[in-house]
Amino acid sequence: MNPAVKTIRFTAYAGLFFYSLWIVSYVFNPHLSYTQSYVSELDVGGQPYVWLFRIGNFLGSSLLFTAFYLFLIRTKSRAISNEKILILKILCLGTGAAILNSFFPMDCSASQSKVCFEQQQKYTFGPSQWVHLVTSIIMFGGLIFVQYYSTFNIIKSSASKLWYRISLSSFLLQALLNIVLIVVSFTGYGPIGLLQRLSLLCFELWFIFILFNKRIKLLSE
Repeated sequence: MNPAVKTIRFTAYAGLFFYSLWIVSYVFNPHLSYTQSYVSELDVGGQPYVWLFRIGNFLGSSLLFTAFYLFLIRTKSRAISNEKILILKILCLGTGAAILNSFFPMDCSASQSKVCFEQQQKYTFGPSQWVHLVTSIIMFGGLIFVQYYSTFNIIKSSASKLWYRISLSSFLLQALLNIVLIVVSFTGYGPIGLLQRLSLLCFELWFIFILFNKRIKLLSE
């Protein structure tokens, strides 16, 4: 792997680090339940160390976007397949939405307020949360698409059967988690926070072990 790719890879992992501060949120905000609260509730005004999580989300998404955009620019001077170019464009779209997402937090914490919970269920929240919701859908939808597309259009034919099975299992688990998450969000009953955190964790593990895997060569040269 040449120095330029190593730099891009380091930038992406740095972004992933900052975007993953929710993992240690129990240290800074032990009031929010890991089981019932959205990760985005850490950014709600009035929550402890809200500035830390907002800065982490902005830095994380910005560094990830920068890494994917730099890699996309390199495709102009490299013989990279159209499939990989599409993946990079979707990753740029998803991380770009995440940057916007960091500027528009949720209005309130539904896991701590019955009134807020009812607003969530009736979709009567303010403009900021609508932007937050739309950008979250773009971000998660883009990442799930990248998992699906790369598994069946690149990894299946270019990697070992073991890595294909690992990537396929990861995609199927991610799809299942998000289907259940959608159902729970509509009904309001279930461990929505746990489901979302498991989904994020699966994305991050896929990112670490699949995206820049030298054997798979999904986004490496």
